[in-house]
Order: sequence, then structure tokens, then C-alpha cells
Amino acid sequence: MRPRVAICVPSLSTWDAQTGCALFSLGITSASTADLFIITTRHSLVSLARNTAVRRALAIGADFVLFVDADMVFPGDALNRLLGHNQDIVGVFLPDEAPAV
Repeated sequence: MRPRVAICVPSLSTWDAQTGCALFSLGITSASTADLFIITTRHSLVSLARNTAVRRALAIGADFVLFVDADMVFPGDALNRLLGHNQDIVGVFLPDEAPAV
């Protein structure tokens, strides 16, 4: 059975264009391995936005929740790599600053 993954994107208002592109790439790469649902929430308090997103994820029967900040960029295979760990909770290291290009 394919896992149901809620991709939760809390934000104040809009997403960075690169985040949208990263999510699109993730969707293409993960389409054959998981059922994906994007849940967006807008609130000035990120904790409330995250809680709302989790309630929505539970309501649709999601097996997993992937939180993505509205300004994050990640590789298209990120979800498959995270799911590949076969663990209940998986986190990633996020540096304070992006490396210089």
C-alpha cells in the first residue's frame, strides 16, 4: 500500500518561487511511490499554522507529514530518501545560512 503523505507548508502569506519549484520536482519524483497532498496554512504564528496543518493531515488520513517552510529548497528525491529510512520520525539538518554559491 502506498503511503499517504501530507506536505504541510505553513506561511505568513506567499511561498518563495524556488520552494514551489522544489515541491513540483518532489511531486514528480515521488508520484510513483506515495500519494501526496499539499496542505497550506497561513498564520502569523507558525505554531498555530503547523497545528492546523496537522489537524488537516489527520482528517485526510495521512500516514506521514512532511513540513516544508515557505522559503526552503531541497532536492526532488528528498521525500523518497526520507521514506527510505523506514522510521516513524526522520529529521534533517538545516543550517542557519545557505552555503555561498
